[in-house]
Amino acid sequence: MWGAVSKAWDGRYGWEACFTQQIAGGNGPHTVTFSLGTSAKLSRIWMRPYPESNPLRYFYLQAMRRFEIYGSDNPNPNGALDKSWILLGSYTITKPSGLPYGVENELDKQTAEAGYDLPCDLSAPKVRYLRVRCLENWVGGTGLNIDELTVYGDTR
Repeated sequence: MWGAVSKAWDGRYGWEACFTQQIAGGNGPHTVTFSLGTSAKLSRIWMRPYPESNPLRYFYLQAMRRFEIYGSDNPNPNGALDKSWILLGSYTITKPSGLPYGVENELDKQTAEAGYDLPCDLSAPKVRYLRVRCLENWVGGTGLNIDELTVYGDTR
């Protein structure tokens, strides 16, 4: 794992400012869990993937392709993804160009740099904690990266 998870919301882009989890081993999805610092009813999450390699590619390596985001106001302290967590959304990122893995065009780059608006289940209750669960990244594993994210909601 490189970079503190808090780097995912530091307002900066790039290697020194991203969260990447590249743990080898295990067949299950990799997850990252963090506190929002307050309870809120979420409407959406904006997320930008970290560009990897040289030249920079966004639909590459640990950039998430298929993933889920869960929320909880009071998660089970044993860390289990159980009924104390509510699925806020399941997401699939698609490469606009449809070009093969490792090949990206300007539209791909512009789309990824703009980030992705991820709508949340509006019927979900307030949550204080988020858990991002990567089901598949672009290389076919489950490691993940997040260059930057912003959470939108209402604390009332």
